[in-house]
Amino acid sequence: MNGFVFRMCSDAFFRNGIPEYPKPEMQRCPLEKLILQIKLWDKYEPEQILGRAIQPPEFRDICNAVKNLQGTGALTLPPPGADKNYRPKITALGKIFVNLPCDIKITRLFLLGMVLKCMHQAIIMGCIHSQTRSIFRGSRHADQVNSTKLQCVYDERRDSDSIMLLKIYSEWQRRWHPELVYKEDEHSRPREERDKQKRFGGRRMRFRITQQERKWCSDKGLDVNILRETAFMVDEVKHRFLRMNIPEKCLNSRV
Repeated sequence: MNGFVFRMCSDAFFRNGIPEYPKPEMQRCPLEKLILQIKLWDKYEPEQILGRAIQPPEFRDICNAVKNLQGTGALTLPPPGADKNYRPKITALGKIFVNLPCDIKITRLFLLGMVLKCMHQAIIMGCIHSQTRSIFRGSRHADQVNSTKLQCVYDERRDSDSIMLLKIYSEWQRRWHPELVYKEDEHSRPREERDKQKRFGGRRMRFRITQQERKWCSDKGLDVNILRETAFMVDEVKHRFLRMNIPEKCLNSRV
């Protein structure tokens, strides 16, 4: 058909800067979790499985991912005197990492919280840092000023972004969604009553965002959608830990 075409870019960029086909996801995304899933299968090596793909990743990327997993403790290190054909095995940390929807560094934060008996708070901080966007709205200059003031109020001279984000999330949770707040006397209540406020479970987790809540978040320069996604992720992470036989009392431990 005859007509006009308007392209919002230069002719050189259109002809040379735009690839004809996008790069395959296997060649542009981290391979760590995929390699651990293959190791968990314990039948073939990662290069044998990934090499059969239509557009396999580079061999050096596979080696770098394995070295990264060994450095973080998800795969075993070669013993002294091991030959070049040594095949690392998946560790307990690697098995936990496979079952969680977050990065391995965030997984180690969860386990550190378990050791320090503040796993509930560690899960919240890890889920906040796992979000692709910040909980602060920074599209306008006024939003940036409000977020800076809010950070100064909640930081309390601790110089810790993680603790500051935890305090903001906890206040939002207590103010607008108290049904998500863990109570210290939870285990002393009847089982039927506890089940009503127990884990919502994936799609069953529902809570409405009122206009008052939106206004409160807007005044403080917070993104209510990111706070909601964080609540979903906290619920999902706790559910997966429960499936790994981690006690609920340990998941709700806090300082």
